[in-house]
Amino acid sequence: MIKISKKESNEGRTVELKIEGKICGAWAQEFKQTCLQILEGNVQQLILDFSSVTSIDREGLNLLKKVDCPRIKIVCCNMFLNDLIQGTKLKQSKIEADSKHGTVKSSPKGFPGGRRIS
Repeated sequence: MIKISKKESNEGRTVELKIEGKICGAWAQEFKQTCLQILEGNVQQLILDFSSVTSIDREGLNLLKKVDCPRIKIVCCNMFLNDLIQGTKLKQSKIEADSKHGTVKSSPKGFPGGRRIS
């Protein structure tokens, strides 16, 4: 199961999605549709908070490759998910500790500077 909570800021130019549960199977497709709908708008940055993601399968990882976009930033990955995301070879990542959550913040270089999805 997946739960996606949406929070907007900067007059809707920044959208944060807090993802809870599993990004796999049909839930990965739900996650993909949500991301694509948001990216079709005038959103300048989509922040994906993975602090409550419990697992991700191959389909979910492949999805992250497909939405590799300069407007997307992944934050609050746990170490295990970060390693999986790094293993997808999206692009070399910049990783910093998130002292508030005690997790890893991952902002792959490809996300701020990769290809656009319109």
